[in-house]
Amino acid sequence: MKNIFGYLRSYLGLAILSPILMIGEVLADLTLPYLMSFIVNYGIIGMQIDGPDQGSRFAAGVMTLLHKTGYGRMDII
Repeated sequence: MKNIFGYLRSYLGLAILSPILMIGEVLADLTLPYLMSFIVNYGIIGMQIDGPDQGSRFAAGVMTLLHKTGYGRMDII
């Protein structure tokens, strides 16, 4: 173990940064199905993005931020 830590000492910053970036990459991969559900629900199926029972404030806020004048289903896709 002493030999391994001896070699690792010169790469300590990368050894700490690498697992942190791996966790970030895994979290980004796990958000893809969540984002795809917005595309399917609001862009393909046609649910109301700001409806009280099935809408999403997050999705409506993002679309309003991106399209100030209004948006359609193709804009969501």
